Amino acid sequence: MNPPTVPSTTVALVRDVLVDALRIDPGQVEDHARWSALPGMESRTLYVAVHDIEDRLGVELPLDRLIVTRTVLELAGVVHRAVQGGKPR
Repeated sequence: MNPPTVPSTTVALVRDVLVDALRIDPGQVEDHARWSALPGMESRTLYVAVHDIEDRLGVELPLDRLIVTRTVLELAGVVHRAVQGGKPR
């Protein structure tokens, strides 16, 4: 999945939510790191992070796009597209 150009503010939001969910240092969350490379990442943790993003932005992130994301940047791309034209939550 090739993410579109995503605003740095969206990438930062996703990174911040993941840092909070994982309770890790921000330096441990790189934009291109795969989920498996993030300390403590589990499917439940990712679910909590996605739910937090949806709540903060008031949008629903499409499941079919979420299940193919593997990195912070890919998730940020899904978030960006949802904000631009997605369905409200």
